[in-house]
Amino acid sequence: MVFSFLWMVWMGASPALPPQPALEEWVCQAEPLRLRTVLDSGAIVLVEPRPGSTISVQLFATDPSLAETPKTHGLRHLIEHLTLKGGAGDLDRRLETEGALLSGSTLRDTLRIGLIVPAGRLDLAWAALAEVTAPLEIEIETLARETEILGHELRQVDHEERLASAAWSLVYGSAGLDPLGSLSVIEKLTREQVREAQQRLFRQEHLTIAIVGPVDLDKATAEARAFLESRPKGERGVGANRGWPTKPGGLREIEEVRGEARSAPVPGFSDPKAASTLAAALALASELSDGFVIYTPSAQPGLVTLGHGSADPVLEKRLDGLSAVEVDRLFERGRALARAWTARQLQTSEGVAFLRGLLLSQDPAFRPEAMLQNLDAMRLSDFRAAVASFRAPRAFHVRGKGR
Repeated sequence: MVFSFLWMVWMGASPALPPQPALEEWVCQAEPLRLRTVLDSGAIVLVEPRPGSTISVQLFATDPSLAETPKTHGLRHLIEHLTLKGGAGDLDRRLETEGALLSGSTLRDTLRIGLIVPAGRLDLAWAALAEVTAPLEIEIETLARETEILGHELRQVDHEERLASAAWSLVYGSAGLDPLGSLSVIEKLTREQVREAQQRLFRQEHLTIAIVGPVDLDKATAEARAFLESRPKGERGVGANRGWPTKPGGLREIEEVRGEARSAPVPGFSDPKAASTLAAALALASELSDGFVIYTPSAQPGLVTLGHGSADPVLEKRLDGLSAVEVDRLFERGRALARAWTARQLQTSEGVAFLRGLLLSQDPAFRPEAMLQNLDAMRLSDFRAAVASFRAPRAFHVRGKGR
């Protein structure tokens, strides 16, 4: 089974399920000392001390006014590529010589810059982030070179993500454009467009920093706050909400893609329906030898996609033919899989910083524990309804025509 949540992939057979402790035990295990600070501008800092030899620092830049549109489809992805180079164009190499790593990703609702630095070297993170968020100076040749690199990257997107991307467009139309972008649009973007959008994206009010590792809680918080307050400040961007889809379901076929997928719309991350739909998808995917699930937490309506990678119409045969007894049999498995995976993301410094930072960047009240609590409260009737959302005719169905 392949499970992509936050666009990270888990591959292999359905995992062995751990014993499920009571909810209070999960919460206690997941509640180490941490400090969340919300600045007057709306910027957020989260610091969680954790033993280890490295520190994870994740910066999330979330400007709702820069959501993908047909005219700017891929603008944020291009900004990610250009800013990661730093002022001299070799930031990643310089960090590696200091034992640090730099990464980035363009997600549907935010842009992420990630750093892993040795214990005691938060100074490396602040220096790197200062370069990344500084106003871009872009030569025409640099823009052309990065556009070419993006073209290669877009051609390498795997079948699962292409199916999920097509499902987003089927369900949400232009409000569901893939955050990776369209090469034909990226090629038309100007230096002025990129510079203006990058400066707006990295204004203080759009930023969230999550720091997890062997740090002093108060000192790391003060340093992060000082960094954020050094950024230019303005008014937080406003964008249109995706809105709940009005179509009852549908089918789309796409060329040069292998496999098929069914998708179910879900409300924001903290809504119980998101938890039950995710549990249903995981349980159903565990019945498929090459099943996958893709879900990215969001404050807005989103999508849980369930699919498989073969040309055989497995979903029609397996999902639509499930009996009521078989659905009920999957109930506890789905709950356990969703809880185990959510908890697993909180086991490493990188996972904690990524998940907590991603959620906070969209809503200061969002916490991973909401998913665990909703899963604990999930009723069999909730699970049955969630399974039904993946079955014809309610599901949004995307089918690849193979290659």
